[in-house]
Amino acid sequence: MTFASLSLQFKVTFTDFVLEGHMSNCFDKLQIYNGGYFISSYRSVFCGQTLPPPITSQQNTMQIVFTSDFADPWKGFRLEYEPV
Repeated sequence: MTFASLSLQFKVTFTDFVLEGHMSNCFDKLQIYNGGYFISSYRSVFCGQTLPPPITSQQNTMQIVFTSDFADPWKGFRLEYEPV
């Protein structure tokens, strides 16, 4: 999914986060590219059950990519976003 804002920046806040795995072995993962392209210089990878910190975009776009394996479905994640 790609988020875009008419303002210069926006903030993504996670309210729920339960993915399979942990940082040394991510079976399910969430990658955040802080910019409009997958080659953005800023990328974060999250998995496991630790709630990620709020992330403020560097521009007016951000891409969020969720990848999952075929086994053991987990709850997933929920996020909110707002212009800043």
